[in-house]
Amino acid sequence: MDGSQPQPLVLDVFGQSPSLQIYTQLCFCFALPDHDRESNTTAAVVVDTLSEALQRLTTSFPWLSGQVVNEHSGPGDTGVFMIKPSNEPPRLVVRDLRKNSSADPKDTRDTSGASVPTMTSLRRAHFPFTLLDETLIAPRNTIPGTYGESDIAVSPVFLVQATFIEGGLILTFVAQHATMDMIGQGHIIRLFDKACRKEKFTAEELAAGNIARRDIVPLLDDSYQPGAEVAHQIVPAQPAVETVAPPSPPPPSSWAYFAFNPNALMALKSLAIQTLPPSSTFISTDDALTAFVWQSIARTRLPRLSPTTPLTLGRAIDPRAYLDIPSTYPGVVQNMTYHTYTAQQLADAPLGHVAAHLRAALDSSTFRFQTQAFATLLSRTKDKSSVSVSATLDLTTDIMLSSWAKVDCCNLDFGLGLGMAEAVRRPRFVPVESLGYLMPKARDGEIAVGIGLRDEDMERLKGDEVFGKYAVYVG
Repeated sequence: MDGSQPQPLVLDVFGQSPSLQIYTQLCFCFALPDHDRESNTTAAVVVDTLSEALQRLTTSFPWLSGQVVNEHSGPGDTGVFMIKPSNEPPRLVVRDLRKNSSADPKDTRDTSGASVPTMTSLRRAHFPFTLLDETLIAPRNTIPGTYGESDIAVSPVFLVQATFIEGGLILTFVAQHATMDMIGQGHIIRLFDKACRKEKFTAEELAAGNIARRDIVPLLDDSYQPGAEVAHQIVPAQPAVETVAPPSPPPPSSWAYFAFNPNALMALKSLAIQTLPPSSTFISTDDALTAFVWQSIARTRLPRLSPTTPLTLGRAIDPRAYLDIPSTYPGVVQNMTYHTYTAQQLADAPLGHVAAHLRAALDSSTFRFQTQAFATLLSRTKDKSSVSVSATLDLTTDIMLSSWAKVDCCNLDFGLGLGMAEAVRRPRFVPVESLGYLMPKARDGEIAVGIGLRDEDMERLKGDEVFGKYAVYVG
C-alpha cells in the first residue's frame, strides 16, 4: 500500500454536457406483509439488507460512492466534469411514513402539498404520477434546487431511498445523470440486486463497470467538419440583448401516466404493420408505440397550431451497439434521431408510415456516424452548453421521448422477501412540457407511458377517442 488517494474519474464525452447535471430516478413499489403493519421486523430486515448491499456494491464499484465535481471552468468554458472519490458508501435514506399524514418534518424541501399515499391507494389508482412525488420518495430532486431543495452544493453519484408507507415499501434509486443514463442505471440496479443476495460479481461485470470513461466513445478524426448531421444539436445564436423580449411565463403543465396493456400493444403493432409503406419490412413495438403517442399528441395540438406548423420528435436512442461499447457500460452514451412532419401531415399519416420513418433512422452506419459526429463536436467545444440533443427543439410544439421499455428490472426483488415490485415508475417532478418516457416493461407486458403536457393539451389527449382505444389514463 503506497497510501495514495484514488484518482478522480473523468466522465465520458457525453457526461461533459452541463444539461446532464440533474438526477434520474426510478422507484419500485412493493407490498409489505400484513403482519408488519404492527411490527418493524420486516422494515429492519429491509434496511439492513439495503445497507449491506450498498457497502458490497461500492467495494466493487468505488465510483458509485463518489461525487461529481467540475474543474477548470471559466468564461466560455464549461470545464471538465469528473467523479471525485469518497470513502463513504452511497447514502441510504430511510423514511418511515406509515403513521404520517404529511411529509417528514426533518426534510428541508417543500413537498408542494404532496400527501403520503398508502399501498392500497397506489394500487387502486394504478401507481400514478400524482401519488409518487419525488419530494417524498426520492433523496434528491430531479432538477437540483426545485421545490425548495437547498442541499445542492454536493452532487453524489448514486443514492437509494427506502420509504415505508402504510402497507408498502417504495424503493427509489437516484443517479446523477452525467454519470449514467437509464441503460447504465438499470445495469447498476441489477448489480445492486446481486449485492442484496450476496452474489459475487463476475469478472466481466467488474471490468465493464470500472472501465475508464474518458475515451470510451470513438471520435472522428481531425479531418471531420461538422455538417447537417449535427444541425439539430447546435444551440442557435441568441439575438442581441437589447432586442430580447421578456420571456412569457410557461403554460400550466402536468405529468400523467397512460397504461398500454399487452393486447393494446399487439393491436398497435398489428395496425402499424398493416399500414407499412412498401419499402419497409420491419418495425418494433417500440416504433409503433412511439409513433402512436407522437401522432396522438399532434392531434391534441392542432386546435392551437397552424396545420403547416412543423412538429419534430427527438427520440432518444442508446448508441452502445453502434459504437461497439459493451451493453453493460454504465456511463452516458446518448443521441437522438430527429423526425419532422407538419402538424396536419403527422395527424393524418398512416401509423405504419410514421413507425417506418422512425425505424429507418436507425440504419447502423448512418446512426453511428451521426453519433460520432455529435460526440466529436461536443469534445471540440469548450462551452458545451452550446451543444445539446435538445438544442433546436421547441417544446411548445416538438416532443422528446425516451424509451426505458427494455430496461430489464421489473423481475428484481432485491432479496427482501417481499416478492416482485407491483410497479416500477419514474416519480413526479417539476412538469416539463413535451417530455415523455416509456417505463420499463412490466412482467405482464404492460408499458406505462409518462407524458408531460400543458394542461389544455393533456385534457384533449385524455378525451381523444383514438388514443383512448388503446391507452388507459392513469394520472
